Amino acid sequence: MSANEKSLEGFGHQRCLFLDRDGVIVHDIPYNTDLSKITLKPGIIELLKKAHAQGLWVTIVSNQSGLGRGYFSWTDYRKVHQKICQLLAAQGEWVDLALCAPFYEGTAFTQAKSRPHFRKPEVGMFKHAEEELGVSFPDSLMVGDSATDLIPAFHCGVRKLYLVTSEKQTGEIAKLEEFKKTHTDFQYQLISNFSEISF
Repeated sequence: MSANEKSLEGFGHQRCLFLDRDGVIVHDIPYNTDLSKITLKPGIIELLKKAHAQGLWVTIVSNQSGLGRGYFSWTDYRKVHQKICQLLAAQGEWVDLALCAPFYEGTAFTQAKSRPHFRKPEVGMFKHAEEELGVSFPDSLMVGDSATDLIPAFHCGVRKLYLVTSEKQTGEIAKLEEFKKTHTDFQYQLISNFSEISF
């Protein structure tokens, strides 16, 4: 095996745990920038420990239309992200890649306008992670709290799809069931605890 072959060993075969941020990693408070209100969801540390112990990448794929809408700044977004990282690090955990989609129709934010395909249910963030980390979608998982989390993952080839229970779950389940009518191989599992996730 040449040095080049060795350096590429495993690329394209990496398992990844994809996570939405708000409502999955932290409690969902729409457009929140108050650092004191950022708290981890119960069980998320244990889920990350399990993923990392089994060699999975952990990637955040989060729509952040508040950036595109001008509700908060990029500095605000960074502060929130770093607070989440601090909370995870305090318990010995981390995320390997964090992606966000600030696009919103009509936005004046240049960064958002340049990547409309990042906004879920588009697949841009997933494809970026695939290129960056060498992800194998069929061997990966997606955990989200909305239909727009699970559907793009499915389109990429992820088949282990988990919907986290929430106040909005009735509407999200309705969207997923409607999607299922035209995609008969689409399956997902509703979970109330991260321990229900199977790797």
